[in-house]
Amino acid sequence: MRGLFFRKPSIDPASGTYLLLAFSPKDGDEVRIEPRIYNFSTAQSAIDTVVQYQVIPYDSNLNSEVCDDPINKKAGVTTGLICPRSQRTTVATKTVPRLNPLQSTCVSGFDDPASTGCAPSAAVNWNTKGYGPDLGSTEYRVYVVIDPEGTKGSEIYGIEPEPIAIANVTNATPMVVTAPGNTLETGDYVTIGGVRGLDRANGVFQITLVSNNEFSLNGTVLSRGSYEGSGTAAQLDPGQNNEGYGTIAISDEGHSDAAASQQSSRPLDYLISDSFEGLSEQNIPALMRSMLTVAQNLPMELRFTVRSTSVHTDAAQVLLFDGDPSTGAPAIASQVIHPGLHAEDGTSVWFSWTPATLGTHQLYAVLLDGEQRHQQAEELDVSVVAQQQ
Repeated sequence: MRGLFFRKPSIDPASGTYLLLAFSPKDGDEVRIEPRIYNFSTAQSAIDTVVQYQVIPYDSNLNSEVCDDPINKKAGVTTGLICPRSQRTTVATKTVPRLNPLQSTCVSGFDDPASTGCAPSAAVNWNTKGYGPDLGSTEYRVYVVIDPEGTKGSEIYGIEPEPIAIANVTNATPMVVTAPGNTLETGDYVTIGGVRGLDRANGVFQITLVSNNEFSLNGTVLSRGSYEGSGTAAQLDPGQNNEGYGTIAISDEGHSDAAASQQSSRPLDYLISDSFEGLSEQNIPALMRSMLTVAQNLPMELRFTVRSTSVHTDAAQVLLFDGDPSTGAPAIASQVIHPGLHAEDGTSVWFSWTPATLGTHQLYAVLLDGEQRHQQAEELDVSVVAQQQ
C-alpha cells in the first residue's frame, strides 16, 4: 500500500472530486476509505486481489490499540500495544480485478489514469453508525489488508505468518531467538510475547536473520535472567507485508461539520501545545525538553500532545523538523491531528524517527492552526550515539 486517504463519500460539485475530511465524522456518517494499492512484482500481474478494510479502537495518547489481550503486553508497558488481528472488525471487502506489474490503483482526483496508467480505485464507503460514543469521540486504527487469505504467492506480499513457536532465547548482545520453521527475513519486525525469565526479550523488534531457524533482535543487549520457556510466539508488527493503516476519530451525533465550521475563526490560543516527548527503549516518557540519548539507525517514537479549550471536531496539522525551522530546516514529517476531540484532556499524534547521523539533533514540532498560522515550536534535544556491539 502506498497511501491511505479518508474522504467525503460523494463528489463535491465545485472541485469535481471527493474532498479530504477536514473534520472528524460523526456517528452515522459515511467515510470514503481510499488506499493506493501497489503491485510490487516486476513480472506477474495480480488477478482478483481481495482487499479487506478492518477497524479496531485506538488510543492516540498511548499509541495503542484497545483490547483485553494485546499480543505484546508485558509488565510496565502501556504504549505501543497491538491487538491480535482477530480483534478487528471487518467493515468492507473489495476485489481489485487486475493489477499489472508495478501498477497501482488510482486515488480519485489525485491520479490521472491517462498519464500514470493506474487501475480503478479500490475505495469503499464505511458507514460509521454505531462506532461513535454517546458523548465525545472514539478513535480507530483503520487497516487495509491485501490478500487476507494469503493465496497469491510469493510475488505479492502475502499474509503475515501464523504465530511462530519459540524454542529458545539466547541471552546475549544481541539476543538470539530460536524459532524452527519461521519464514522471516532480515529487516522484518516481530512482536515477542510471553517469554518467561528474560523479560527484555518481550516487545517489538526489527530482526536480523542468523540462520533458517534463528534471528537476532536488533538493539537488544545482555540482560538479567535466562530463558525459562514460552507458551506464546512471534508475529509481525502491523503495517508490515500485506497491510497498512491510518487513524480516524468518530464523534458523537451531536457534532456536525456545520458546527465545526463555525469555529474556523477561533483565536490562535484556542489550541495549546502541551508536550513534545521522546520514548525510551522501555516505552517510558523521557524528560520533556531535555537531552534524550538514542542509538543511531534505531527507530524511536515521538509523541506531540495538544489540548484545546473546548470540544470541537476540526483538524490541525503538526510538522516535524530535524533542525530549527526558523533557520530554514526542512520538515521531515507531517501528521493531521484533531486536537479538540478530548478538549482539555489533550490529543496526541505520533511520529517514528530513525536518526541516521551521530551527534546532537534538535527536533521541533510545530502546530499549524487555522489558515496555516503556527504557534511557537516545541523543541526536543536528542543525542544520537553509535549502537553498542
